[in-house]
Amino acid sequence: MTIQSFRRFSNDQTAKATTAELIENLGWEAVDVGGLDQALHLEHMTLLWIKMIRLQGANPYTVWARLTKNT
Repeated sequence: MTIQSFRRFSNDQTAKATTAELIENLGWEAVDVGGLDQALHLEHMTLLWIKMIRLQGANPYTVWARLTKNT
């Protein structure tokens, strides 16, 4: 079974805890990717995704996935 994940950014630890609880209550994995300074990277990934769809004809339902290796 695949568990969907939701990335979250914040400089406020209380806000991170609150959003993590809300995300997990929806059945998703809450992934902490750092402070607001890291949000720029997600914005760049989004621009790349849009470019792939518009210019290269990629499937618009393509999503980013986080891969983990079982050791």
